[in-house]
Amino acid sequence: MTVTPNGAVGAPQPSGSGPRFGLLGTLLVRGAAGPVAMPGARQRVALATLLLRANHVVPLDDMVDNLWPDRPPATARDQVVNVMSGLRRLLATAGGAAGRASLVTQPIGYLLRVDADELDVERCQAFTREADAHAAAGRLPQAVTALRTALSLYRGPVLVDVPGRFAASEARRLEELRLALVEKLMEAEFALGRHRDVVPYLARLVEEHPLRERLRGQLMVALHAVGRTADALEVYRAGHRLMVRELGLDPSAELRRLEQAIRVDAEAAGTRPGEPPTPVGVPAPLPPDVTDFTGRADEVATTRRWLHGGSAGTALPIVVVTGPAGIGKTALASRVAHLVRADFPDGQLHVTSGGADTAAVLARMLTALALPPEAIPDDLDARVRLYRSVTASRRLLIVLDGVAEAAHVRPLLPGGAGCAVLVTSRRHLAGLDGARRIRLDALSVTDALALLGTTAGPERVAADPEVARRIVDLCGRLPLAVRAAGARAASSGWPGLREFADRLADTELRLDELRAGPIDVRAAIESELAELPPPVERAARRLAALDPSPLSLAAVAATLGVSREDAEDLTDHLVEWGVLEYVASRSPAPPRYRFPELVRWCLRGQSRPGGDAEAAGRVPSSHAAGA
Repeated sequence: MTVTPNGAVGAPQPSGSGPRFGLLGTLLVRGAAGPVAMPGARQRVALATLLLRANHVVPLDDMVDNLWPDRPPATARDQVVNVMSGLRRLLATAGGAAGRASLVTQPIGYLLRVDADELDVERCQAFTREADAHAAAGRLPQAVTALRTALSLYRGPVLVDVPGRFAASEARRLEELRLALVEKLMEAEFALGRHRDVVPYLARLVEEHPLRERLRGQLMVALHAVGRTADALEVYRAGHRLMVRELGLDPSAELRRLEQAIRVDAEAAGTRPGEPPTPVGVPAPLPPDVTDFTGRADEVATTRRWLHGGSAGTALPIVVVTGPAGIGKTALASRVAHLVRADFPDGQLHVTSGGADTAAVLARMLTALALPPEAIPDDLDARVRLYRSVTASRRLLIVLDGVAEAAHVRPLLPGGAGCAVLVTSRRHLAGLDGARRIRLDALSVTDALALLGTTAGPERVAADPEVARRIVDLCGRLPLAVRAAGARAASSGWPGLREFADRLADTELRLDELRAGPIDVRAAIESELAELPPPVERAARRLAALDPSPLSLAAVAATLGVSREDAEDLTDHLVEWGVLEYVASRSPAPPRYRFPELVRWCLRGQSRPGGDAEAAGRVPSSHAAGA
């Protein structure tokens, strides 16, 4: 990372000749041949006033107040006319490069029309919005690039060549905007594990703005993350002394909590000054490994490799395991987490996420990382910052099980590139950029028979392999269903599997038979259906009432009385949730779909309270359905 002379983190200037008007530095007008020499003080004040309110009318009285803040002369209004004439000549001198701008006289004042890409302030705000959008979608490298570009538009001290209180007030506002952008950039850099790169930059900014507590806290986080804990604590003590001396106040509660968290983390790690923290007591709240885990050798190997190799576009490895209910996502994540424990010596954190409150989840994770409750801030953003600072220098495996939305994952991403995140979800989590994904399908016949033998008894499977094959097929080779069938057959008292297979073949009994102790296939599938938007679920139940032949989009549209476009949106939504699956067909044949057998029989059961056949036919557009 480089730092420009004015303190902005180095980034290439926007393409082209750059903004034609500049407020983020000395007042700038760029003509076809380069910057245009600026006129006298009054014209600079007037131009700055018009640019700061670009595309809005500046009342004549406001212009007079800015030009003569103390005591305007009797001829002030006439002199404003002369100033505006001079500005028009300036714009004409600028020629083609500023030719789109126009100074318009209005009944109550003046208006300067400027395109958004002509003014550096507008471009800065556009890049900031772009960065926010990238960050919200988890695209942190792109967010960093946009923030650096926004900061690169600052050319030096703001409006130092424009006199008057108005310019000074606006300069403070624009400088505050710059510092807020810097702080936002630092958070993104931390999330990408770049603490070491930003230490010199933050140190200089804290020297320039010693009373700005968030910058001071970020410098403390960066120093602690690279093993300079003693320096981080000294930065706090120096700030404390300064604030007491200058303001008569102690540091804010957030800065005090951060200092305490760093101290606790260092003490738990047995850190000596100048050494990276290496925690001795490590969290390891993983659930027990699945004893009858069967098959999935390729998926296990790929997940392990990706957890170590990182993912494209970000330094933090994130692997998402997806698939429908009962497919074995949690079992695979548990198996992999136990296999890689030695590769993450600072511990593992396991969270069953779902729709859990993010702030509460973070509190549990911070507690597992040995922070006392009083060191955990109430504010969600402050908790996220603290979590990322505590994890910045550690090698942790974070397992997030049963995630419903990508937005639930982003605040839980650790701060260090040495960590890794393993997520399970029924959904693809498309908004989680930089993640690699593994979708689990039904077990192979061989693996399904092996799992059935593990639970029902290998001798039973060996005694009647054809009937065993029939059972796993009736289970859709879904691991949860095969496990339930095996447990039920083992407890039935029948000497063989044929009687159980006959009961399982009865569609009225099948889901009842696939329940053994805590294993309940119907409940697992219904919990998945319950997360669908009600109109989508009702539509799925209506489609499931048809014969089991593969469905075309035309058939879906005709059955539900919707357009082909809405039918496509609906089927895409149901496929993502594992409620429908594609049927392979030869291109260019149109796509066809079918319900997994167990899902179909769940859907043919009782629908939600308040649903009826008439309502099932009303399928909204993709926006209303959330598809």
